[in-house]
Amino acid sequence: NMIGYLQAYLIFLIPNLFVFGVFVFAIVALSRNIYSGFILVIFLFLLQLITENSFQGNDLLIAITDPFGQNAVGFETQFWTLTEQNSKLIPIYGAILINRLFWLVLALIVVFFLFKLFTLSQNGSQFFLKKEKKPLKVEALKISTEEKTNSNIVFDFSLKQKLKLIWKLSNTDFKYLVANPMFYIFSFLGILSIVFMLLKVTNAGEMIMLPLTRIMLAVPSFFFVTIIILISFIYSGMLVHRARLSGMEALIDSTPVSNGVLLFSKVIALIKVQYLLLLILMLCGLVLQMANGFFTLEIGQYLFYLFLLTGISLIVWAFVSAFVHTVVSNLYLGIFILLLMWLAK
Repeated sequence: NMIGYLQAYLIFLIPNLFVFGVFVFAIVALSRNIYSGFILVIFLFLLQLITENSFQGNDLLIAITDPFGQNAVGFETQFWTLTEQNSKLIPIYGAILINRLFWLVLALIVVFFLFKLFTLSQNGSQFFLKKEKKPLKVEALKISTEEKTNSNIVFDFSLKQKLKLIWKLSNTDFKYLVANPMFYIFSFLGILSIVFMLLKVTNAGEMIMLPLTRIMLAVPSFFFVTIIILISFIYSGMLVHRARLSGMEALIDSTPVSNGVLLFSKVIALIKVQYLLLLILMLCGLVLQMANGFFTLEIGQYLFYLFLLTGISLIVWAFVSAFVHTVVSNLYLGIFILLLMWLAK
């Protein structure tokens, strides 16, 4: 039935693209930061979990506040038989109609305020206070004539020295990534996803389930690992294109360091960030288990599943991300290609 396909496009796909596009454009235009758009998209996905747990017991309110409209369809078709589900079209009334109108009106309100607030001369809104940078004191370098004539510079290009340089450069890149406010926002959203997914799984139906380790690793950690993969796509582009975006590529290219050392150090820094987030995931899972009165902690299972099984797949994505961003000169095109690859898998 072609009307069913047309209905899905007109009721869900196109309105969702419009609503999400308006929200992302508004926050990027006001903040002058493209990465805030990625954060908002993750928050919209997380919003569905938040509403399901916050309005538990009020199915109508859950259906109306779902940004995707999925819960609204479930609310209107929850009592349909299998025959009705396979033959009838999606009803355009009740909770579905209210849900679609609610989010479209909200998007139009955002457009109105964006039109009022946006100016081309406006500076980006600062969501984080920046410390005032003190001017650097530059002292003249005094070198005696004897030091000039007797100084001997020895370059060491051995494998051992390259490995030491890779580690030192990766520490610098790691500090750069962790100091970014986006890291803390993504971590906070990931922790929220664990909390709400745990509530959804353990309180499903009339039976209350204990937060077993296998449950923590099966469902709540899935969304957090997804956030880690998205962070890898963004951060790898930030590292690979960092020199070009800051206008320092000519200076870095003139240094006696091979491209392999520079690129591999960025991959190592990205892997460090991934494992730091996995550590946060493990600690958050342990704290939630103890907070729910469950003290049979299986730390070995956490270590094996997160740092070995999940960690290996994340390392693969780190190398793939660095490769794609090295081949593709455009940062956002590289992120888009990586998203397509991730969705296609």
